[in-house]
Amino acid sequence: MPTHYDVLGVRSDAPPEDVRRAYLNRARELHPDRTATKAPNEAARAARRMQEVNEAWRILRDPNTRAAYDQ
Repeated sequence: MPTHYDVLGVRSDAPPEDVRRAYLNRARELHPDRTATKAPNEAARAARRMQEVNEAWRILRDPNTRAAYDQ
């Protein structure tokens, strides 16, 4: 199972700004508006990946939850 860092494509020691930038790039890539014209199975896969990206960002954006996750 990939870590939240893997989902965003950053190292675990990445500074907060790099984590934020990675989240924004992934979110732009997987946003439903960009995947709406794809085949239904591809759009569903992108939606699942977007959920993973959002969850990774939810945890890693806050220094306290990130520290708890790293433990």
